Amino acid sequence: MRRATATVVGALMLCTGCGAGASEGGDGKGKPSASASRSDPAARPADEGAAVRAAAAATARTTARIDERLDMNDGTTAMTFTIQGALDLAGGKGNLRARLQADDRPAVPLDEIFTGRRAYFRMPQEPTGDTSWRSVARDRVEAHYLFRAPLNDPAHILRQVAMLPSARKVGEEKVNGAPTVHYRAEPDFKTLTYRLVAAQRTQLASHWEELRRQLPPRADVWVDRNGHVVRIRFSMPPMADGGEIAMSLTLSDLGKPVRTPAAPPEARTVAPSSVNGPLVG
Repeated sequence: MRRATATVVGALMLCTGCGAGASEGGDGKGKPSASASRSDPAARPADEGAAVRAAAAATARTTARIDERLDMNDGTTAMTFTIQGALDLAGGKGNLRARLQADDRPAVPLDEIFTGRRAYFRMPQEPTGDTSWRSVARDRVEAHYLFRAPLNDPAHILRQVAMLPSARKVGEEKVNGAPTVHYRAEPDFKTLTYRLVAAQRTQLASHWEELRRQLPPRADVWVDRNGHVVRIRFSMPPMADGGEIAMSLTLSDLGKPVRTPAAPPEARTVAPSSVNGPLVG
């Protein structure tokens, strides 16, 4: 059973034929029963989730420097995503540069500009030579992989943190050279599949209980003394075949001004369902 669960996780991590569905959130078809999507309340430690949720909300109202790394390995293919840039999280404005490194092949970059309700993206080194900008409604794009955010949007990850059903304090550590409180939580099905395409959500739902027993997802959140989230990590234990998945997002320079690039005037509008490659989540 553990091998079957690892196979499902691998498919959700690195599948290349994923299509975008019409669902808007993580609680549509394929959602497990309420009893299957959360831990037994009697077995939980004291819940300090309110502090985590408040910190996520406060962070979503400010600006931040973004430094994210995602490692995905299904035991055969290894991918590393890095996302860097700066965003006005409240206004949804700023820019990001994503890079995908697959095995030993050259890294592939993606440029992104956020202007509020719209996002613009292009591959400056697209193999076919089509380096033109695309435009899409930011809140209509879905995720296609575990621990990925649509369009690499860190605001999406903060929303997932705010959805965590519970959390507990596990210690105090320094992040960005400043003291923080470290919290840990177990993401429930709704949090983990927030804005995940319907096909992937249904596949995960069919193995949810096995996953929670054998490869339980974990969320770690670090909150600074100003009540802001400065680091987030979503991960699973290593799989028997060597597979792994872990995402770490560090937020720094909170509150500092962010330069908002102008929207590319020549950008071509595309359907949200067409935004489904590995680099865009």
